[in-house]
Amino acid sequence: MIVARSRANAPRRNPRRFAPLFVLAPARSYTSVVATMIGQHPDLSGLPELKLFAYRTIGELEASLPDYWIARGFTHRSPGLVRALAQHEFGDQTIASLDAARAWLRDRGRWSGADVLDVLLTRMAPREAVEKSPENVASSAALRRLARAYPRARYLHLTRHPVTSQASMAQHLLRTMPEHARLGEPMAGIAAWRAVHARIMRFAAGLPADRIMRVRAEDVLNDAPAQLRAIAAWLGLRTDAGAIEAMLRPQASPFARFGPAESGAIGGHDHDFLRDPTPRRVECPATTEPPPGWHGAPRLWRGAAALARELGYGEARTPRGRRADGATHDLRALRAELLRRVDIDVAARRACMGAPAELARLMEMDSDNTAWLATIIDKIGWPRRSLVGEDGAHAAWLLVQHADLNRPFQQRCLALLRKAVKANEAAPVDLAHLTDRVLLAKGRPQVYGTQTTVRDGRYQPAPIKNAKRVDARRAAVGLQPLAAELGPARALHRTLSAPAHTPCPACAQPMQVRRPKPGATTRFKCPACGATGTVHSRKPAAPVGL
Repeated sequence: MIVARSRANAPRRNPRRFAPLFVLAPARSYTSVVATMIGQHPDLSGLPELKLFAYRTIGELEASLPDYWIARGFTHRSPGLVRALAQHEFGDQTIASLDAARAWLRDRGRWSGADVLDVLLTRMAPREAVEKSPENVASSAALRRLARAYPRARYLHLTRHPVTSQASMAQHLLRTMPEHARLGEPMAGIAAWRAVHARIMRFAAGLPADRIMRVRAEDVLNDAPAQLRAIAAWLGLRTDAGAIEAMLRPQASPFARFGPAESGAIGGHDHDFLRDPTPRRVECPATTEPPPGWHGAPRLWRGAAALARELGYGEARTPRGRRADGATHDLRALRAELLRRVDIDVAARRACMGAPAELARLMEMDSDNTAWLATIIDKIGWPRRSLVGEDGAHAAWLLVQHADLNRPFQQRCLALLRKAVKANEAAPVDLAHLTDRVLLAKGRPQVYGTQTTVRDGRYQPAPIKNAKRVDARRAAVGLQPLAAELGPARALHRTLSAPAHTPCPACAQPMQVRRPKPGATTRFKCPACGATGTVHSRKPAAPVGL
């Protein structure tokens, strides 16, 4: 292999400086149109396929250009990279700028793909980039290079039904390489589809939940406004009508057309997309059955079909009866389920009198809610206002607030909620309550005084850091002064502690019974008939605050 000489030293880079979005998908997954749509968001910048992480250096990338393509006039292994550099480094995509970009790359043969991408990201700043090379997922080595290069990167796992993916690939190969033998098709293509998605899923399993989202390409193209809004919300970006309208016009991208004829760098995206980049609805088969005439390797097809169902195609259901593709949840149904669970949660807590069986049911309910919400967050991130409404986002917070049996989950949700509040996608008051809850669970003083307990028969705030400044901190997030909040709780406690007038269970004569402290029991004796008994008051969970 002949590697181009490098006359420019690679710069010292900071891997955490940028946080690009990488679309992970095999070829023929509608990556060109979907990635370009996302990249049209006002705060993003879409790139064509760069192929920067398939090889260790730029020199290796350049040397990999096959003779087959050289004979057809191609002058670089990555025409998208040449076009991106021409546009962002040299100002346009004229023949002169494309030639300058190729020369620039030749001088940097020893640079890594990340070194080159950093140059593009610097030119596009403060907008973050969207990049979608299928070569990024062609090997585990490429994914490792990607992850090491950008530890703050976000990833969109884009899927397409295996049948339409393979049909599209067959048409593409027939059009571009008609003389190429089709040995083993269509199952060879199905095997590749399965292998790439399995590789992406293994990679995704090692990422924090807020850095990976899965979405079906068919959903993006068939329900574009809702799906693009969900993606923008997950990224913490604007979701207003203007931003979504911009994303619906991929044809406005400077890379949504062919490069100059005879330039040797005309592509960078799927050629069908470059011929007509206007989004349109697409087919999504209702089953995972192979089409008539497809045959061979039944075991392979069963494995691919099972993976397809896991990705949300066909009639896939999880053991609890929910769809397996969390990224494409019906958002109205998700909001309704959040509200339903919170209604049950609140009613159960109000009715609980502290009996062991009741407390056990509460714990079981909390565990079930936590497990369910964790699967939702794994798929779509934090349920934001723009996804599930103000009440739905508040409901998600309440379920987390009551997830005391899973402290690591609460801690994880605290980080997600903090980002959502920063993006104006959740309420600062909810963040204040969860912050205090997590701090107290760690044995540290709370910050906002939202969590209370009963001491010496009175409601008191749990320990507070720098208590003299607590009202200022509360005001900053929209909470009333602490004394104003504690007043009603203490008045209620005094009412509950006062003697109650109740009929004797034995003779029905009126008698006074002093209510016990929370969690305690007091005995009574009827002055009329002498009957005795006990009254029990349930103990509130500590801390008490929501």
